[in-house]
Amino acid sequence: MKMASGYRCLMMTALVMVGGWSGGTRATDSTDYVVSVEISASTCDVHWSPSSPSISSVDPEELAKGGLHSMTQVDLQLTCTGVRGEQGKKPVLTVSGDTVPVTDNAQGAWLFHKAGGTGVSGMGFVLSNKNAVNWDTKDFVKAGDAIVLGNANETPTTQMKTYYVGVGCGTNPTCTSVAGENNTGELAATVTFTFEYQ
Repeated sequence: MKMASGYRCLMMTALVMVGGWSGGTRATDSTDYVVSVEISASTCDVHWSPSSPSISSVDPEELAKGGLHSMTQVDLQLTCTGVRGEQGKKPVLTVSGDTVPVTDNAQGAWLFHKAGGTGVSGMGFVLSNKNAVNWDTKDFVKAGDAIVLGNANETPTTQMKTYYVGVGCGTNPTCTSVAGENNTGELAATVTFTFEYQ
């Protein structure tokens, strides 16, 4: 996904003299010579591998036990180009996406779930920094987070980050009330990563 980069045009004007002498008087003419250059702040192309992970199905009885299920590794590849970014700001990826309403699940902020979709409710996908099945929100990435790619006043570098996607609904007490045979179907979500400076 190509992120837009800022640019400025540098306009230069030169006067070109043409003609010759005629009776001591010099004929003149002029034309504008426009030169432009693009000055780009650093930006990063963001690529996921796989682009659409295949998550294996989950038994509702297993979900009711809490934690994360069907953990799948996904790699985030960042290819960064350009010059140093905005003065005093860090290059980051901001995370956005629909999540489970807290009215359906108190742990909803960590659960990505397509709004208005059909299927299950109160459950979602978790994006974690660790390949661990226990419910530990300090390892999770949620909507509104900013993933820092470098220090302020530095050019971000090409890099790869590994995450794990799992299906969950929270801890055991929460999942016991959410998961069950009457809450089955397709679960879908979209998570968006936007490159910017903060």
